Amino acid sequence: MRLASGTRLHNSESVFHLEGRTSRAFAGDAGRVVVGVSVQSNNVDSKGTVLGPANDDRSDQYYGAFAQVEWRVLGPLRLVGALRVDDSNLHPAQLTPKGAIVFTPVQNHALRLTVNRAFLTPSLTSLFSAAPAGPGVQNLSAIEAQLRADSAVGPALAAVPTGTLFT
Repeated sequence: MRLASGTRLHNSESVFHLEGRTSRAFAGDAGRVVVGVSVQSNNVDSKGTVLGPANDDRSDQYYGAFAQVEWRVLGPLRLVGALRVDDSNLHPAQLTPKGAIVFTPVQNHALRLTVNRAFLTPSLTSLFSAAPAGPGVQNLSAIEAQLRADSAVGPALAAVPTGTLFT
């Protein structure tokens, strides 16, 4: 039940997500490379109660591939570079690069300087939500009256016509 409007909700979702990755050391232990792929399929049917009818009862696919290379420059200093590509039927392909310098002065302690571009896959509700908000315009006149009666706030509202504060 949606609290603001009192309408009933129905939501049936299933997600299939498969991800695989592998890593290999190179140049002794000085370097490491990690590569992987990700495949995901989401199925959603809210019977029009969460998603609008034009965007409901759907199946969406997401694909990703990533690689990361680490190189130990000096004993406690490593350079890291990474790249990820994400694609979907919901958004155009996104490229996410990352570079980092990692300084490890002692075991279990590290200082990291990272520069990257991040991408967060949007959820279906953030893209297609179609929820009734409630009975419409709310009457906020009681709150406005309290603000106008307040000795600190009231004088600042003198130039604002009554009934227009929240419009």
